[in-house]
Amino acid sequence: MATNRTNIGSKFQNTDIPSENDFKEIFDSFVHKDEDKADFQMVEGGTDNDHYVTPALLYTGLKNIGIVTGNCYMPHKENFENSFNGTTLSLQKLPIRYSVKVYKNGQLLQEGQEGQEVQEYDYIVNYDTAVITFSGTVSDRNLEVNYWYKNLGPNPGGQSGEAIDFTSFLHTSGNESKTGLLTFNNTTTTSTNGIILKNSGAGSAATSLDVTNSGPGNGISLQNSSTGTGVKVSNTGAGAAINVNSATGSTGDILQVAKNNVVQTKIDSEGNITATKFVTAGGLRSQFIKGDGFPDPTAYAEDTKVIHTSGNEDRDGALKLTHNSSPAEDVLTITKNNSANCLKLVQNSNSNATTSTFDTSTADNNRRAISVQKIGIEKAFITHDGNVSGTSFTTLNEKADITDGFLTLADSVSPTATEGHAKLYAKTNGTTDMYVMGSDGVEKKIGAGGGTTITGTVNKLVKFNSTGNNVTDSNITDNDSLVTISKPTTIDSGTSDNSGLILSKLTSSASTGVSTFATGVGTSGKATCLTYKAGYYYSANQDGNVYKTSKATGVTTIFSTIGGALVHLCPADDGNLYVTRIGGNIYKVDSSGIAVLFKTGLAGNLYGIVQGVDGNLYVVELHGTIYRLTLSGDLTILSTVANAYGICNGIDGNLYIMNANSPGGILYKVTLAGVVTTFATNISGSLGTVFPIEKLSDGSFISNTNNNIFKISNTGVVTTIAATGLMYSNTIVVESDDTFYSISSTGIIQKTSLQSSKVLKTNSTGLVIKSTYLEDVPYLKASDVDLSSYIKTFSPTLTGKPTAPTATLGDNSTQIATTAFVLANTSASNSSSGSFTGVLTGYQNNVSGVTITTANYTKIGNIVTLQYAVNLNIVASNTNSFFEVEAPFFRAGVTMSYYIGQGTVYSTGLPQGIPGQAYFLSNNQGYIRFLFTSETGFGPRNVTFSCQYDITK
Repeated sequence: MATNRTNIGSKFQNTDIPSENDFKEIFDSFVHKDEDKADFQMVEGGTDNDHYVTPALLYTGLKNIGIVTGNCYMPHKENFENSFNGTTLSLQKLPIRYSVKVYKNGQLLQEGQEGQEVQEYDYIVNYDTAVITFSGTVSDRNLEVNYWYKNLGPNPGGQSGEAIDFTSFLHTSGNESKTGLLTFNNTTTTSTNGIILKNSGAGSAATSLDVTNSGPGNGISLQNSSTGTGVKVSNTGAGAAINVNSATGSTGDILQVAKNNVVQTKIDSEGNITATKFVTAGGLRSQFIKGDGFPDPTAYAEDTKVIHTSGNEDRDGALKLTHNSSPAEDVLTITKNNSANCLKLVQNSNSNATTSTFDTSTADNNRRAISVQKIGIEKAFITHDGNVSGTSFTTLNEKADITDGFLTLADSVSPTATEGHAKLYAKTNGTTDMYVMGSDGVEKKIGAGGGTTITGTVNKLVKFNSTGNNVTDSNITDNDSLVTISKPTTIDSGTSDNSGLILSKLTSSASTGVSTFATGVGTSGKATCLTYKAGYYYSANQDGNVYKTSKATGVTTIFSTIGGALVHLCPADDGNLYVTRIGGNIYKVDSSGIAVLFKTGLAGNLYGIVQGVDGNLYVVELHGTIYRLTLSGDLTILSTVANAYGICNGIDGNLYIMNANSPGGILYKVTLAGVVTTFATNISGSLGTVFPIEKLSDGSFISNTNNNIFKISNTGVVTTIAATGLMYSNTIVVESDDTFYSISSTGIIQKTSLQSSKVLKTNSTGLVIKSTYLEDVPYLKASDVDLSSYIKTFSPTLTGKPTAPTATLGDNSTQIATTAFVLANTSASNSSSGSFTGVLTGYQNNVSGVTITTANYTKIGNIVTLQYAVNLNIVASNTNSFFEVEAPFFRAGVTMSYYIGQGTVYSTGLPQGIPGQAYFLSNNQGYIRFLFTSETGFGPRNVTFSCQYDITK
C-alpha cells in the first residue's frame, strides 16, 4: 500500500509500539542511495519508474542523443493550431513513458496516473497505443504535445531513418552560422566567462564571431544587470582587440552608445565622433583640448567680454578704454561704408540720467568737447564751457535762421510762449512786420507804422471805434458760449434770391447714405434675412445657423444652430425668435439660443414671417399660401396670393405681401380677415427684382434692389431713389428715424439713411438760398408753421365741402373720384346687371362633372362683378384644382395676365371656407381661370365663385 509521511508519522505516536510491518513500510517508502540508483541500461530501456537518475547519468544520456544509433531517444513536438476538436488524440510516434507534456493555449495540463479519479487530471496517455484521452471535450484550441520517442532506425532521427535537423544546435567546435536568438547565462560565482571565442585562423580575415544583422533588431544584445563588466576585451598580442570596419559604400554609423534607447555617442562611417561632451582626465572646465589630446594651460578671455574688430555685436556692461602710451592716437575709431549710423546712443531709462556726457579734468576753456568736420575741415564745435560755434543755425521748420550773425524770421504762426518766456516771430509774407507774444497770449506788433492798436477781451465779440478800442454796445452780448446780436444785421449778397450767408460746415447732402455696418455675417453666399431685437440684429443663414450682430459694436457671433437651410425669422412679443426652414418647418429660439421645432407640415418654401397686430404669426409660402399660426401652435390658412416673397405689417394693421415674380413686382394688401387687394404694381420697373418689403414711420413702404430704393406711399405711389453701393437683399429692418439695415447674401450688413442732413436749404457750397417748399426744411417742427389749412397725406379727416377736379369718364387711376364722376359712371347708360349663360372652356384639373347652375353679373361703369354657382366633383384632396369659363365682358388693351380679385369657395358640409383665386389667362384674355386647393375633402361639391375686374385694364 502507498505510504506517505502522514501515515508513517501516525505509527510513532506516544505510547505506540511499531510492528515489523510498520518498519518495513517505512523502508519501502524511502529511496535507498545505492539500491534505488538507476544505471544507463535502465535509462536506455525507459520502462523503469522506481529508480532515481543522478545528474551524471542524465549528462551521459544527453551526450548520446544524436550520436548513438539504434536505442537512441529523440525529442518530438506536435502542434495543433485551432484545429483540434474531440476527446482523444493519436500521436505520430510511440512516446517514452511519462515523457508526454501537453499544452493547451500555452498552459501545461495535468497528466493523470493510474488510480486517479477523472476530475483530478486533464488527460491520460496510453503509452502502448500512443493515444491521449482528455477528461472532457476539447473544442477549437491550440494544442502543443512534446514527448520523447525511441529511434529504431539506422540513422539519427525518426524511426523511419530521417536525419535529425541539428541547425538549431550550437556545437562546441567547428565553424557555424546561426539564425535566431542565442542566450548565454553565466551564473557561477567564480571568475569564469559565459562565452569564450578563440580564433586560430591563419588569414587576417579569419573571424571568431561574425554577426550579420539585416533586420530592425540587434545583432548582438549584451545586458548586464550586476556590478560586473558586461563586455570585457583583453588583448595580449600585437593585433587589434576590437576592429570595427565600415565598407566603402556604407553610410550608417559603425558604433552607437545609447541610454534608454536614446543614442548619446556615435561614430559615423567616416570615423567622426559625436557625443554630448568629451571629458579629459584631470582637465578643467576653463581649459581647451589641443590636437594632441592634452589640456591647453593658456587662459583665454571670455568671448562675451571682448569687442571684436569686425561683425555685429551686443554687449552688456560698462566699457572703459584707456590710452596712455605713445604715440598719441585716437582711442576709438569707428569707420563705416553704408547708410547706417557710425554711433547711436539710446537711453531707455525712465530717470533723468544723461544719454551722453563729454567731460574734461582741466580748466582749458579752449578744449573742444565735440568737433564736427567735413572732409577733415572743422565746420562746428562745442567747447566744454558750453560755447557753440558754427557756420549757421536753422530751426527744423526753417522759421528762424542765423547765418553769418544775421537773424532771419520767416512766416510763422503765433503760438503762446511758455510761462516766463516770450516769442518773437513774423507771420505775414511780404512785410517787415514783427510780432511778440508772451505767456499771457497777448500778441503785439513791433515797429513803426504798425496801424491801430486793438485792445479788448480775448476771444470776445465786441464793437471797436476808429482808434481800435472796443466800446460798449447793448445790442451785442458774448457770454463765451453764445453770441447774441439783438439788432437786425443786414447781409447783402447783391444777387436776387441769394442771402449772401455761407455756412462753411453745412453743405447739402445726398438723399441717401449707404455704409457698411458689419461684414462676415455667417457663411458667405448663404445669408437670407435680417431682423432686430433688443440691441442685436439677428440673421438666418442657409448654413443652418442664426447669427447675432451687436448694434453697438457690429461684432457677430453664432446665436443658435438649427441645421438645414434657414430662410426667414422674426421676433415675437413672447421673447422668442421664430425661424422658417426649407421643408415647411418653423423653429422657436429662446433668448439663450436654444432652438426647438415649433411647427411642421407647412409648404416647403416659407419666404416670409411676421407677427401681426393681433399677436398671431403670419407666414407666406412661395406658391401663395398665407398661413396664420398662433403662439400656441394652431395653424390655419388665411388666404392665398401668388409668388409671395416678403411680408410686413402696415401702419393700418393690415398685412402687405410682395409678389416678386411679376414684372416690376406687385404689392398686395391682405386684411386679417383674408381679403386680398392689389396695393401697388410695377414697383421696380426694369431695374430688377424686388423681394423685401417694410413700412416706414409715415405709413409708406420701402423695398430695394442693387443701387436703388423704392418708396411706396400709403396711397400706392412708387418713387425711385438712387442709392449707390446698395446691394440686393431679401429683408429690410427699418429704425425709428427711417434709417434701414439690409443684409446681402454674402453676409454684409449695410446701413442706409433716407434723411437729408441739412436744416436749411443750401447749395453745394453751403450758401443759404431761397426756400420755396416746406420739404426744403426736413426738420421743421409742426409748431413753426400753421398747418390748419393743410390736410395729411395719410387718412385725412375733411370737413365742409372740399372739392377736387372731376376725372374723365372711365378713368381708373388713383385720382380722387368726385360725386360728379361717380354719377357719370353709374348712369343708366353705363350700368347694367342680370344673369347670363356661363360657358365652360373645357380646361380643368382635379375636377370632373363641372356644371354652372347660375351665373350673374353686375357692371358699374368699367367695373364688372361676376358670380357663379357650380356643381363639381373633386377627384383628389390636397391638390391644386381649377376650371375655366368665358368672360361675358372682354377687356381692352390687355397684354398679360394679372390677378383680378379674390373669390371664396364654399363646400357643402365643410365648416371652413376654401380660399380661391381668379385670373385671366395670358394666352387668351377672354378666359377666366378659377383656381383653388381641394384641401382635405374630395367628392361632389356645390361651390360659389365671385370675381371683379376692370374691362379697361
